[in-house]
Amino acid sequence: MDVLRGVRELEFVHPLLHALVGRSLREFFVRAAALEALVAAGRASFSVTDLSEALCWLSDDAREATVRSLRQAGWLDYDASRGTTITDAGWGAAQEAESCRGLRARSMVAPSSGCAVASSSGTLPGHTK
Repeated sequence: MDVLRGVRELEFVHPLLHALVGRSLREFFVRAAALEALVAAGRASFSVTDLSEALCWLSDDAREATVRSLRQAGWLDYDASRGTTITDAGWGAAQEAESCRGLRARSMVAPSSGCAVASSSGTLPGHTK
């Protein structure tokens, strides 16, 4: 079916979405923002202090829970000699999240359905920026 072939390009976001399924929107935002903050810090590894600084906008309990969740998802790893590092999967998830942002700006029109998800201006039909 053409409709199913058209969404095949979304396969690259499956691992990211799979790790987030069943969680609240708030948890999704916190985890995504935490991973972005760690990537933006540009460090090869993070000590406990480094994590606290990079994620200073989270309370201690929320920071611990978020880092634990990112480790369980396989996006962060901990080694006593290196500290916490972003895994290849974590780097991939960060890149996929960035790519997802671009999906909104691209037109994804299914000709058979006539539904436009986003116009070329980057806004949803009937919505303003």
